Amino acid sequence: MSEPAPDSIAVASLKTHRLILTVPNEGPVDIASNMQPEAVANLLRYVADRYAPQPAPAPVLSDGERSYLLFALELAEDEMRARGTEFGDDDRAALASLRKLAGGQS
Repeated sequence: MSEPAPDSIAVASLKTHRLILTVPNEGPVDIASNMQPEAVANLLRYVADRYAPQPAPAPVLSDGERSYLLFALELAEDEMRARGTEFGDDDRAALASLRKLAGGQS
């Protein structure tokens, strides 16, 4: 059984369009353009960015939650200092990053 014919067929020409991108259901994508390759790449990156999943908004902490988190981070920092070499630069960077997210001094 074949698929039904499309409702409409569009015709595009490089005389009237600067970039033609065809994406068939099966087979390779075809790109034709009279633009400079760098301009085509920038345009395709723009399209990709527009359709990429957007990051979730950062959670908003109440004043009480922020205070508690900063307190917990201070305790973590004290513990890291007490244990000395058990923690490395990555651990200290993670602590600083969390403190910054919580709105404290890093």
